[in-house]
Amino acid sequence: MLEETKYSEMKMIIMKKIILGLTVGLLSFSSYSSELKCSESYDIFQGIIKGVFDVRKNGNLKQIKAHNERYGYTALFKENHPGQLYWYGWRDEREHDALLLHASDEIKIGKSKEHRTTLLKPKADFISSVGEVCIIPMYFSVNYDGKRSGSLTDVFFVRDIHSKYWK
Repeated sequence: MLEETKYSEMKMIIMKKIILGLTVGLLSFSSYSSELKCSESYDIFQGIIKGVFDVRKNGNLKQIKAHNERYGYTALFKENHPGQLYWYGWRDEREHDALLLHASDEIKIGKSKEHRTTLLKPKADFISSVGEVCIIPMYFSVNYDGKRSGSLTDVFFVRDIHSKYWK
């Protein structure tokens, strides 16, 4: 009988801890979810994407790289890849710059034009150690050398919770 009473008391203590943990977790989640800004930030995202094409069309290499540093979320991870920059994979700076200049030249001479993007509903929106992470499928179409083509890709935007600034 004494063992049965101790067992019941232990069960009750465990249940109270589980309920307390769930309550704290739900309260934390609700406070974080009120901070999620992905769905209301599409105008900002479109501005960032438009800026990519504008700077590639009108800017020089230094301006393009400055834009990438400011808005490219991969800049958050450059410490993990010393001497490398991201362009469809981590590359040394010389190779990265050559690819970036080539893409820019294709836009400037009109070979790559009529860039259109459509952002779809977010796939994910959550708080992580780097801030709010928003993953959005994006349909991209371009007229390249007289031929229209398109692709569907996921784009990532990361927002510092404290500054409200998206990359």
